[in-house]
Amino acid sequence: MATLVYPEPISLKSKAVIETVLFDSGSSPTTVTGEVVAVRGKSEDDHWEVIVKCNNRDGSGKPIYPLGYHFNNNNTKVSILE
Repeated sequence: MATLVYPEPISLKSKAVIETVLFDSGSSPTTVTGEVVAVRGKSEDDHWEVIVKCNNRDGSGKPIYPLGYHFNNNNTKVSILE
């Protein structure tokens, strides 16, 4: 779940691309894609609470993000694709 600042409406089933630098991976970003499965507008303009369902396993079956991982907003970019 995340709170995003996004200037347009966000629809269910939109594709989301999440790119972040994991705390133990150095400086190369990790990217995952998923689908918006819940969305709610907040009282402030352009603020949205979203839940994105994505596969959290790499090619070898290991988790990409540890359980309870907190994304740093300085190192994370989220793109919403309709």
